[in-house]
Amino acid sequence: MDYSARAFFVLGTLFGLMGAFFITVGILASGALPLQTYTVLSLAVLAYSMSYLYPQFKQKDERMKLIRQKGMFYSFFAMMFYFIVILSILQFNTLVLHK
Repeated sequence: MDYSARAFFVLGTLFGLMGAFFITVGILASGALPLQTYTVLSLAVLAYSMSYLYPQFKQKDERMKLIRQKGMFYSFFAMMFYFIVILSILQFNTLVLHK
């Protein structure tokens, strides 16, 4: 029996609870939300999505191979674009990370 879909659902629930905790802490502190809130909530959405899509992704047919190949292709160029933009911003001191 394959438990991966359930594992993704459990992880999504745990990340969702952590995100709710961070939101509660941010509201009770009367300040901005902690920055890790957005990362944890995006991981929760990703885990729920993987839980929903897992039965299709475990199939080994040609359609899924093509979808994976296109996903890797576009992800590679998107990551290269983000790296170039972020590193350029840091190199030209548009955004300073330290004092």
